[in-house]
Amino acid sequence: MKKKMNKKTRNVVSGIMVSIAAIFAVISFADIPASDVGRFILSTVIFFIAIVLLALLAVTVFKLIGWLKNCLLKSDVDDELKYTDDLAENLSEETDYSEGINESKEK
Repeated sequence: MKKKMNKKTRNVVSGIMVSIAAIFAVISFADIPASDVGRFILSTVIFFIAIVLLALLAVTVFKLIGWLKNCLLKSDVDDELKYTDDLAENLSEETDYSEGINESKEK
């Protein structure tokens, strides 16, 4: 049974195949010397690798910013929750609502 490729993967592969076909068409139908073809392909590969590395760097930076934001917000929320828990505990120790409920039932 064949597995289907993910749609994004299929789009990336087809884009790369189209670009290779376009480069091949330009090389085949233009009078370009072999040495220039080699330099052109090398520069194209270097350019592609640079784009991929910059994209990975950008994704890493954005993920790092999000992670730091979550860590800072989590510590603030934990401090607030601890404060509200302590406040609720102090209030419950100071007032006993069960006596008031029992007295109102007896009346």
